[in-house]
Amino acid sequence: MRRARAYEVAVVVLVAAAVLAVWLLTRGASQALAELDPDPVPVAAPVTSADLDFAADGTLTATLGPGPDVLASALAGTVTSVSAAPGSELAAGAPVYAVDGVPVVGYAGETVLYRALRIGDEGDDVRVAQGLLASLTGRETGQDGRFGASTAAAVRAYERSLGVAEPTGELRPEWFTRLPVVPFVVDAVAVQPGQPAPAAGEPVATAAATATAYEVDSGASGPPGDYVFVTPTGEVPVIRAEDGSWSVADDAAALRLVLASPATGGAVTVSGRVRLTTAEPGQSVPGAAVVTDASGATCVVDATAEAAVPVVVVGAGVDGTARIRPTLDADATVLVNPSVVVGDVTCPSG
Repeated sequence: MRRARAYEVAVVVLVAAAVLAVWLLTRGASQALAELDPDPVPVAAPVTSADLDFAADGTLTATLGPGPDVLASALAGTVTSVSAAPGSELAAGAPVYAVDGVPVVGYAGETVLYRALRIGDEGDDVRVAQGLLASLTGRETGQDGRFGASTAAAVRAYERSLGVAEPTGELRPEWFTRLPVVPFVVDAVAVQPGQPAPAAGEPVATAAATATAYEVDSGASGPPGDYVFVTPTGEVPVIRAEDGSWSVADDAAALRLVLASPATGGAVTVSGRVRLTTAEPGQSVPGAAVVTDASGATCVVDATAEAAVPVVVVGAGVDGTARIRPTLDADATVLVNPSVVVGDVTCPSG
């Protein structure tokens, strides 16, 4: 009995000694680890200047409709050549077809050349004719909408290029045909060499599907103004309005882009990037330096004062930097590891 009690006392003493030893060892290890773990080292980076183009992903969607026709002029005779071919693009200032060797040249715009023009005539159709004559003959016509001596001289030069022995200086509208859309990508041709020339107003060529409406969508956060929608295959000027809405500024450029993409259900959507045409001055900081707190506010931590400074992030560079509005001092430095150095950061308002 006495031996059993002695054994129990010995066990209790041994357990107590073991617990004390473990506590002493643990306490010593903790102190040793604390001595081995140094204070966090701030990592700072300078604020640099950068161009802000407010680039962001975007899409350009076009609603498609049936292609319009290029209509025949009033030239009568035999078709001697046809420049239009399926898949080709009719260019303003270039022949569409020819009748008895006389080319019928395409022109763009809403104004129609509907009458013979001579000295003294005025109007938008005169201005269109002057532009055509300048490109076809290389002569200065004024392009002021007034048919004067210089325009008449350009007409005579064009007549001589057609083989007219006695030029009159009077422009004939049957020398030209209007392209209803630009670019005019040919889908089908209705005339062939050797056939009688089609009557005025009959189809010569039909365009591929054309855009009836455009929609631009982007999360770009830049100011109102001129932007460009960029893809690997082309660019389209677009405009951001005061209310944040977008519009296409160059229908011809947009049409070229969408016609090169497959259509689905009468519409084409092209993905790309939207950026400001003329970049604004801004600043750049490492992406890791930007803190977004629980409220969604963004800031950086000044490396000298270790104080949070609010910033507005407007984009990112391909090098991983964050592009911000120019709110920091030009010689400032920011912490790249703010959470390690100062812990949780709450961004100030403003």
